[in-house]
Amino acid sequence: MNKAENLAFQIRNYDEFTTEQKKELIIQIYDWENSEKVVNLNDQERLPHSLIKLTKNTSEFKLIKNSPFVSTPVCWLPNVSLLYEIMLVNKKMRSLYGAQKCPSMYTIIALLAHETYMRDIKGDNNLSTGMCQLYKPSAKYVLNYSPNREIFRKLLYFDQNGEHRFFSQKSMIEFVHHFLILEKGYSNSQQHIGVAAYNGAGTSADNYARNVLMKSMFYEALCAKLKAHSPEEAISNIQEWTKQPLSSTYIGFNGFTQSGKQTSIKSEQKYLNKEEQEAFLNCKYAIAQYVSEIDGKIIPDPNMPEPKVLLINLEIENTIQPTIPNKISQYKTYLKDSNFFIIQSSRSPYSYLRENTFDIMTNYNSYHFYYLENGTQEFIKSEIMVKEKFTEGKIILSNAVVGDTVFVPNDITVYQ
Repeated sequence: MNKAENLAFQIRNYDEFTTEQKKELIIQIYDWENSEKVVNLNDQERLPHSLIKLTKNTSEFKLIKNSPFVSTPVCWLPNVSLLYEIMLVNKKMRSLYGAQKCPSMYTIIALLAHETYMRDIKGDNNLSTGMCQLYKPSAKYVLNYSPNREIFRKLLYFDQNGEHRFFSQKSMIEFVHHFLILEKGYSNSQQHIGVAAYNGAGTSADNYARNVLMKSMFYEALCAKLKAHSPEEAISNIQEWTKQPLSSTYIGFNGFTQSGKQTSIKSEQKYLNKEEQEAFLNCKYAIAQYVSEIDGKIIPDPNMPEPKVLLINLEIENTIQPTIPNKISQYKTYLKDSNFFIIQSSRSPYSYLRENTFDIMTNYNSYHFYYLENGTQEFIKSEIMVKEKFTEGKIILSNAVVGDTVFVPNDITVYQ
């Protein structure tokens, strides 16, 4: 039971539940962990339990904060069974279709999150249903006319009132895999095409695919952090993640698109030109910044030394040293002419200023950025140098500290 209890403890809102409810959760996880299929999952096939934030009913969802997605945010997994079913179904589909055709777990989670925040609900005036929001015309087609109808008949049906329904939550997850691969032409060499076709056609479908695939990158980076056993390991994992390309996909001028080049089955990697590499790195760099500020729910190892750095990049030192102007007149002038914010604990300047961070912190304020080289501070002289050192795996630090006030021109957005 110790393992199940440790896994239950990682659930994000575990402490909100009563003793009896916690026991039920532990037993539920224990049963899953001791089932034959779960026992055979390897580490790469597993998702972290800290990806779960439980909800009490299917209409609720728990958003992940911070995230770069504003209009349709990303969310935590709402129940324990969903975590295990996503893992098990994905392994089954990889075995059935092969690694080249089967979407990753992160793509499936991103699609379900983008559709309904992973809620089993009726949508669009009851025209669509389930976490995957299947529409009635599509349900009729896959059940009656599709060459693959025998597969889909095991997953969904029409009830006596003529409404289409899924047999179970697991059926919804299986449906997304089959539907993407068999009906929409998804493969890991043309992710954009398959995900766009899931939504339809045209510009809106391209934007849909771009959002889903960017969210899949977010979940991939988040899981890299959550699966770490220490904050130091989490930093290393996210830094390493930013160097790894997302298989067969890159960011172009229209978001996620295809290069038209052949994908190597061995590496599942495409070669990008310099402009594409920079755009892709910038995107992953930004996602890594957001992920670095999310509570990892890491169980501390008593044998590990206390890490000196807890965030991946543009960190702040955890001391209180306010720099609010002493004179009231000067303070009022800043209020009138500028925005300002006071740096909070566990927040980095990047989370407030995003792409304007280096410019505002160094040109409009007296702060600077640096990295450590053999114990010596090496100053960062330009924004290009930030990207270069980050790519080299350096941890970029700021001399701004918790409690410091940062002044910002009125035409620059300050986030949160």
